[in-house]
Amino acid sequence: MGVACSTQPAENQSPFTALDEAGAEDEGPPEWLSVGLANAFDDPPPPSPVEESEASAGALRPPSGWRHSVPDSYYPVQWTRPIACSCVDWVEQRSALCWCVAPPLADALRACAPAGTSGPFHCDVTVPRWEDVLLSRLSPASRCPPELDGWWWLDGGGGDLRVGGELLTFHDADWQGATRCVKSRLAGLARPHTLLGLLGTASALLSGVREEWVFDEGYSRGYVQPGSRWLFRVSPHEFRVVEYTEAATNKIWAMYRLRRILRRRPSAGGESTPHPPALAEFVARARAQRPHEPSLLCHRLCGWAGAPTLCGCAAPERLDNAVVAVNPCVVYMWRDP
Repeated sequence: MGVACSTQPAENQSPFTALDEAGAEDEGPPEWLSVGLANAFDDPPPPSPVEESEASAGALRPPSGWRHSVPDSYYPVQWTRPIACSCVDWVEQRSALCWCVAPPLADALRACAPAGTSGPFHCDVTVPRWEDVLLSRLSPASRCPPELDGWWWLDGGGGDLRVGGELLTFHDADWQGATRCVKSRLAGLARPHTLLGLLGTASALLSGVREEWVFDEGYSRGYVQPGSRWLFRVSPHEFRVVEYTEAATNKIWAMYRLRRILRRRPSAGGESTPHPPALAEFVARARAQRPHEPSLLCHRLCGWAGAPTLCGCAAPERLDNAVVAVNPCVVYMWRDP
């Protein structure tokens, strides 16, 4: 059922005060937790002729050879695959694998950041007014359109679970028109504050990959290249992202949701806009315990150290943790638009 957003917060009051004071509900696990615990999805049905028709693409035309079917239902197929080396805690967003290496790696990223890029910066959802850290980055000078404004949550992760980000913004992108931008994988993408999250940032720094995001005029659908990704808008604050194995096929590699959780504060004298409903769920999942924790203290100590924890948490339980738990601590690089 999730936690619904409350009314507009009072001045100088965190929007999560009501959430913090509400306490736990006695109505069973929320819907987002049940999805993780179920951890079972049927094979997606083949696309219908209507979905595969050229008319379904509208005015937006992708690069030659792309398929553009719209899946009928949400199907995170990436979570049905076996986890390699499941005895080691590496796939979860809260992985403690080799945590002692993270501080020097962050220092190395700070020293090697290219001109115009700074960081890594930290954000901790468990502290009061954590959202100010992210909202301060949303400059009015950015050319980001209102339809894509704010910070977006990559709920479900991408095809590469090891370096998948948690939060993304388009405010730092190089907008080359109203519906087209070029965005670096290095900046404006908050990853979990773990060794693998920092390695994902380091990989983006070394590769220098920049992605082109193209939307139609109504921002109802879009695609990203390089990479075979389609975005289908299902609500004003949510896209369904579909990754295909390669451009010329229709085989789904991954599916996840891009959900807006924060909107830019208005300028002085402007009317305040409430944050989207997904914000409350993001905060709840970041502050809640994982669905499964090792029962013995020795297993927990091994998990904190990143050592193999086969006895403490089996592969299905670890997958549930990866699906449900959000890391409350993220790091990100930043470049001004």
